[in-house]
Amino acid sequence: MNSKKILITGASRGIGKKIFQQLNKNNNKLFLISNNKNRIKALRKIYKNKNIKIFECDLKNYKKLSKIINYIGPIDILINNASI
Repeated sequence: MNSKKILITGASRGIGKKIFQQLNKNNNKLFLISNNKNRIKALRKIYKNKNIKIFECDLKNYKKLSKIINYIGPIDILINNASI
């Protein structure tokens, strides 16, 4: 599999975390979004990888989400895993 630019929401635990851990093995450029400050902080300590960028954002915050999307640019894959 060629390296892909992948955006994963709800990526700080559960299914989202398992998905990004698997995709990280293939040298993909991963962009993770979560709204949990503590889990994001823990992930940043573990994954000090230039291929992983982690953002704190509640997906209902359109203004902040738009800034993140503009920063990332075009993506190859979206995994919309965030839930209530």
